[in-house]
Amino acid sequence: MPARRCVQPAVRCALLCLALYALAGCATRPAAPPAGFAAGSGHPAAGPSGRAQGATCPQPCTAALQAGHERGRAVYQARALLNRTHSEIYKLQRDRADLEQDKHDRQAALVRNDLPPGARVELLYEVHRIDTQLGILGERLETLEQQLGFRQAQLDRLEK
Repeated sequence: MPARRCVQPAVRCALLCLALYALAGCATRPAAPPAGFAAGSGHPAAGPSGRAQGATCPQPCTAALQAGHERGRAVYQARALLNRTHSEIYKLQRDRADLEQDKHDRQAALVRNDLPPGARVELLYEVHRIDTQLGILGERLETLEQQLGFRQAQLDRLEK
């Protein structure tokens, strides 16, 4: 098996330049890397130390690159917020299913004839407490589902 070769710094620089130009919407790329872009050691633009002299964006593309970056960041943040909302809704739905099962189990225990005298009252209180929690959970789910719709619409607007 042949050994893998590392991509030379000059090649990485050229690929990075092409990617930046594509993101910035530049129609063509310059014939040589602009001054200030990184170049491999031994390359004339690398400077005497063989290191880049600073990574700057070519002047014509700076505004387009910045706008593309900000737009991409806004989309990323909107997706992250949407995903967090989905996760929270899923967690609350699981919690609601657990509470409903717990309520069902306690209601089934109420009909047993062998309950001690105070146990029936305790079970009724627990069923009431679970009902209260289910109500609070339902309100929170309703709020999150409204937020989910709003956040999805916001993401759709950003992706257009």
